[in-house]
Amino acid sequence: MTSHRLSFSFAFVALTAVAAFASLEACGGSASDASPVVATGGDGGGPDGASSSAHPTPQRPAPDSTGPKTWCTEQGAHDFCADFDAPDDPLSGWDDATRGDDPAHKDENGVIASDRSAPNAFHEKGAALPSPEGGQDPTGPFSGMFVSKKLGQVTTTKAHLAFDVRIDQNDDSLGLFELEGRSADGSKIVFNVSLDLSRDAGFFFAATGVESPKIVAPPMGSWVHVEVALDDQGTGNGTATLSFDGKVAGTTQLTGELAKSAATTLYVGVSRTAPSGAYEISYDNVVLDMK
Repeated sequence: MTSHRLSFSFAFVALTAVAAFASLEACGGSASDASPVVATGGDGGGPDGASSSAHPTPQRPAPDSTGPKTWCTEQGAHDFCADFDAPDDPLSGWDDATRGDDPAHKDENGVIASDRSAPNAFHEKGAALPSPEGGQDPTGPFSGMFVSKKLGQVTTTKAHLAFDVRIDQNDDSLGLFELEGRSADGSKIVFNVSLDLSRDAGFFFAATGVESPKIVAPPMGSWVHVEVALDDQGTGNGTATLSFDGKVAGTTQLTGELAKSAATTLYVGVSRTAPSGAYEISYDNVVLDMK
């Protein structure tokens, strides 16, 4: 089966959610009228329609020494760090959490006990989705949930993303993450990096008009440390390197200059449309540095 998660779907769905909230406010409502997305375990229930829940925790410039100790507070300073371990709000630090709006298919999503680094990991699970009547509609209702974090403009030529992931089931194709930079008005994509994995292989995307390298998928059923190193070399024609557990899994061309992005957004999670295979995935210990 082929991937049903488009390379731009996280950003597309997020922009759609923003437009929906703008329309709500224009009609006299407010974002607070919608039920918030809460990171808890369960059956994936929640409001029908894509929901976006803002979290007030600012970008973390240094470990927080006043609150409880978590994995992130022990890591030193990073542009962004998320470990899903805050007792009151496991999604603290993320700007938004967007849950699927397909009323017929509710995936499980929330936090579970982590055997990677206690106490929590972000977990998603969904059954196979049959082909809808009339065929697939990539712009129609979607299932799953993803979180996002936006960073402001930087002067760097390099970036580094790291996270832990465990895939227990993947009967189709999963988009693990997307890192995208856009122009000030949001109309132009400056750079886009993403990773799609099937059971046996994957594709690492970082350039437009360039064939993406096929890579060997990491083992299922165990935690894997994923690292992505970007270097645009100040020319917009740089390199992107993907590693699993410290070993290079693939390298590809990177197009676009990081410093020309007015805002860079990281998306983590699942966004899928029918037909799609069953899946189960967990994330933990996400770190992003743009420097």
